[in-house]
Amino acid sequence: MSYFAITQIHLNGERIDRVKLHQVELLGTNEFGLDEGTDTPASEVASMIKGADRVFVAVPGAPGEYVKADEVTCAEGSDDLLSVAIIGRSSTRLHELPRY
Repeated sequence: MSYFAITQIHLNGERIDRVKLHQVELLGTNEFGLDEGTDTPASEVASMIKGADRVFVAVPGAPGEYVKADEVTCAEGSDDLLSVAIIGRSSTRLHELPRY
C-alpha cells in the first residue's frame, strides 16, 4: 500500500477529470512530506484507490507544510472521486482545493 495526496484539481464541467497527485512521506499523525507532484487523470487515481492505495486531500498547514484532511474514495460503480471525512460522511473538501 502506498500513500498519496491531492493538492489541486482540474474540472471538466462539474466533474474532476485531473488532479495534482503527490507521493506522500508521513511525517506525523496529520502531516505530510510531498514530492513535486504530477498531473494525473482522475481515472488513474480511482484505479490506485481500487488497488488498495490510500489517497488523501492535503490542505496547506504551516508555511511549506500540508495537513491531511479527508480521504479520497470513488463513487460506487464509477471512477468519480469523492472526499470522505473521517467519520465516514462525504465532504466537499476535495472540490474546495485550488484549481489548475
